Amino acid sequence: MVELTRALTSTRTGRALPAAALAPYKLVVADIEGTTTDIAFVHSTLFPYARARLGEYLRDPAHARDPAVLDIVEALVSQSRIDGADDKFVPVIKHSTDLDEVVTYLEWLMSNDRKVAPLKTLQGLIWEHGYNAGTLRGHVYCDVVPALYYWHAVRVPVAIYSSGSVHAQKLLFGASEYGHLKPLLAAYFDTAVGPKTDATSYTAILSRLAEQFPEMTLAANDVLFLSDNPAELAAAAEAGWQVALAVRPGNPLVTDDAIATYPTFTDFSQLIAPHTHARPSSPIVAATKRARSLSGPKPDVASSPESPAAKRHRKN
Repeated sequence: MVELTRALTSTRTGRALPAAALAPYKLVVADIEGTTTDIAFVHSTLFPYARARLGEYLRDPAHARDPAVLDIVEALVSQSRIDGADDKFVPVIKHSTDLDEVVTYLEWLMSNDRKVAPLKTLQGLIWEHGYNAGTLRGHVYCDVVPALYYWHAVRVPVAIYSSGSVHAQKLLFGASEYGHLKPLLAAYFDTAVGPKTDATSYTAILSRLAEQFPEMTLAANDVLFLSDNPAELAAAAEAGWQVALAVRPGNPLVTDDAIATYPTFTDFSQLIAPHTHARPSSPIVAATKRARSLSGPKPDVASSPESPAAKRHRKN
């Protein structure tokens, strides 16, 4: 199926066809970071927010006795010993009651961009506290919102597949800067289903979606996967899915090769045509403009470094 995806590209120009060249689809699965949400929000807002509160959260008496938190700590102890067996510089947790050791190991995991389950779960709990307190609001690109409403209206289910935990995904969309968006999303998946660069993960997701929506008689190529990561797109395409590359400001993974391999989009409104054959004057474009005009405080999102290929693509 990777070869099928490559066949969508223009061999004369070396540039990918737009997302409008995709075949009709019945269901959308979207990545978050770099696709629905600015990468900088994750790296410059969410991660620092959690890191600064690791010790405070674990030492809070209300959390220290929470069975879920105790399970997280025990899982961290086990994971630290596994990591320490392979690397002598890992700050192994010797005693689960030593929260200084636990925090040091958590900081090591974050510094090394390790996406282990207990860390992700703990981050989700800390973010939940921030969202509930109103100190965090989930960043969602303004063009995503009207597309979600549109797909919901025409009964095209939208699911999320992200390396962040399902809990964290629901928090982001449940307390977004555009309000409560969870009713527009049909399902959530994280790496518990498998790595995002492994084709079997997408096969497993398709199986679950087919069970959730039996009336749709889903085939692999009925699903459209959206991501800024070419390795994820390759895995989804290998599983038979249709794929499209998100070319957003600050997406460092977008290369010339990726742009020449996959259908691309810079705005979710460009993804409507494959399903509805909508024209540029369609209501989705007007809805996108209305979403852009929404007022209200936005998260302080600093721009991430943008790949030269993405910058050239957006200017063309």
